[in-house]
Amino acid sequence: MTEPRHKDSIDPAGRASEPPSLRILLFEDSEADARLIEIALRRAGIIAHTSRIDRLAELRELLGGHVDVLLCDYSLPGINIHETICEVQRLRPDVPVIIVSGSIGEELAVAAIRAGAEDYLLKDRLERLGIAVQQAVERRRLKRETRVAEETAKLLLRAIEATHQGVVLLDATREGSPIVFANPAFLASTGYAWEEVSGRTLGAVLNASSAAEVLTDGAIDTGEVTESELLAHRKDGTPFWCAVSVEVMRDGERDDSRGPTHLAAVCADVTERRRLEEQFRRMQKMEALGQLAGGVAHDFNNLLFVINAYSQQLADDSTLSGAAHEAAEAIRECGDRGTALTRQLLLFSRNEFVPPSRIDVNETLRDIERMMRRLIRSDITLELKLSPEVKGVSWGPGMLDRAVTNLVLNARDAMPNGGTITIESKRTEVRHPIPTARGTIAPGAYATVSVADSGIGMSKELQEGLFEPFFTTKGPDRGTGLGLATVYGTVSQAGGFIDVDSQVGHGSTFTLYLPENGEQAPEVSKQLPLPGGNATVLLVEDDPRVRAVIEEMLRKLGYSVTTAADGTEGMALIDRTPSIDVLVTDIVMPGANGRTLADRALRKCPQAVVLMISGYSDDPLFRSDPSRPGVAHLPKPFGMQALAEKIHALLTARETWPTSEGRPVRPG
Repeated sequence: MTEPRHKDSIDPAGRASEPPSLRILLFEDSEADARLIEIALRRAGIIAHTSRIDRLAELRELLGGHVDVLLCDYSLPGINIHETICEVQRLRPDVPVIIVSGSIGEELAVAAIRAGAEDYLLKDRLERLGIAVQQAVERRRLKRETRVAEETAKLLLRAIEATHQGVVLLDATREGSPIVFANPAFLASTGYAWEEVSGRTLGAVLNASSAAEVLTDGAIDTGEVTESELLAHRKDGTPFWCAVSVEVMRDGERDDSRGPTHLAAVCADVTERRRLEEQFRRMQKMEALGQLAGGVAHDFNNLLFVINAYSQQLADDSTLSGAAHEAAEAIRECGDRGTALTRQLLLFSRNEFVPPSRIDVNETLRDIERMMRRLIRSDITLELKLSPEVKGVSWGPGMLDRAVTNLVLNARDAMPNGGTITIESKRTEVRHPIPTARGTIAPGAYATVSVADSGIGMSKELQEGLFEPFFTTKGPDRGTGLGLATVYGTVSQAGGFIDVDSQVGHGSTFTLYLPENGEQAPEVSKQLPLPGGNATVLLVEDDPRVRAVIEEMLRKLGYSVTTAADGTEGMALIDRTPSIDVLVTDIVMPGANGRTLADRALRKCPQAVVLMISGYSDDPLFRSDPSRPGVAHLPKPFGMQALAEKIHALLTARETWPTSEGRPVRPG
């Protein structure tokens, strides 16, 4: 065994380094022949570590380690060379076998090559040994690299086929850049088979030729990645939004002077993402409009409060002339209409809290059926289909009436030549989330109320803006555009959903999904008579005109009234006043809000009761804790009757409180 070495290279540090040494096995029974082979290798400039063996067991053992080449004598005592070659191929197919023999006929040499040998040489002609070894090692290296590349390519292909995004390979050297590869995800998303897309352009398959051509040409011209979202169509004509990214591919090193050989296009169906984005933008717009509507309604309510109060006083004045009395009545009626309009604004914006109660759906629909028959024309048929399985729902009083009335009136206007309106109730179990254009219907039990008409129907574009405020298809004198927006707001406030199904020429169906409430309906309490009183009232209101009207109401009811112009003045009066029976306070004010005033008043005077008033919303604290004793809410605008009943109810309830030293003690 010899280990020839020679130094013919320099490492990066400037030190002489040895080229890599080959590990060569000599399967040879003659030690002299082995020495000749080693000399031939050394003369050929091959750095090798050789090991001579002459038994098959040794060969099997050494094949378990690092071996680059096996040089094998053809004639070895007791060894079949063909079986040996096959054994090497089985154990180490990466090790080339070169036959080195003293004498071998052409027929035997061909048989050895067929058995798997790389080459054969005669021992008396070893000058070609170095070249044969180098070629054998190089061929095996190329085979290994080819095998690794093939395995890598297979893995990459499997990964591309497994991805959920569509991947397409286009031939950039041919006109139109036809498709030469498409993964299963692309075929599934477009609905085509491979035979139907092979050789076609990407634009033709997506039915978006112009847009796809811009992407492919842009990628070729600039050499950069081009991206866009295209409105594509599947094989069956179904439209979908497809996000396409195209990148150029070149053979070998990047060379901008040469055109690309292929284009790689990644396609993703983004229809659902765009739907969610559009839904989010719509919700943001609705939320912004709701805040605007709530703010306008708050200020308008204060104006209406004064208008309604003074017009009512004028209408009740018996000394007015007939013309003046009619004018006062006209002002009052306009004020009432303005109040109804602001109520719609608040309901749309969901800034008015209506305490929910249990509503019997079928009973309510039967009651409003009689009214609806008077509102529709004689050429329209009204049908009522009520399922006995429908249970009650929790909603504000009158909300179902308003919603259904609005939908029926819209259905009437959608049938200028007559037709049929069907009001139907059902009990619906939603087991999985249902996505709609206006949100997702959550799983649960619902009482559904649908209003269907046989009218003109609506396009998809029209349906998109259907529930937006001030959106209307009627004339300028036939609606405010708040009807469906209000229905949307009240249904959402009740925890429900509204959906619409319509096609041009085939009518429309609006469906309300209302969470089911199977509890028994509570008995309706009797209304209290208009009372008076002599309690001490602290009134805190920042609008001077509203404050003057409420003060006059309270004095007419017999109460002793002290007023404050804002929260800061109200806090000072609470601290200075020895005793307060009733605190009437606006919620939103400068200085201190109504909740802060209420907390201060209840600490100073535990026997006091509080009436919160607002033209915008109720205080969230008391909405979340409606059982808090001695606290009530009254929305603006209100009349003397409502004010008297609220205060009387608070003072009457206080009489049931326990006492200490002759004073009421607040429960809890």
